[in-house]
Amino acid sequence: MFTISIQQGVKVMFKLSVITDEVSQDLEVVARFAQRFNLNGLEIRSLWGKKPQELLRDLGKIKKILSDYGLGISAIASPF
Repeated sequence: MFTISIQQGVKVMFKLSVITDEVSQDLEVVARFAQRFNLNGLEIRSLWGKKPQELLRDLGKIKKILSDYGLGISAIASPF
């Protein structure tokens, strides 16, 4: 988590994430990247050449990889 002070006595915490296909189509590669840069999670826009709505059969695999790297999902993005 990332914390900044916006005014005296007021702090705001952010969780940092990365959009998956900005790094790779391979979730394992993205997870290693996120872990290396101490990110909290991923925003899924596409993985393995699939749009989010096409990933339902891959949910078990996605959950395992995220768990292995201690990551969460911050958002699901719609590809154009």
